Amino acid sequence: MRRENPGEVTTADRSGIMKAFLLTLMLAGGTIILAGCNTMAGIGEDTQAAGQALEDTAEDAND
Repeated sequence: MRRENPGEVTTADRSGIMKAFLLTLMLAGGTIILAGCNTMAGIGEDTQAAGQALEDTAEDAND
């Protein structure tokens, strides 16, 4: 199919561009969510380690 105006953006072009944009947006969102989950897990582990260190220090002070 030959276009009369090569610079013209057709409805099919817009649909393809929109699909690509939405796919990119979904992938970026998924990456951010997974990174956030990993960060929250790390915070939990750090908090647990700090609590253990505090508990160990308190036990040493009582001995």
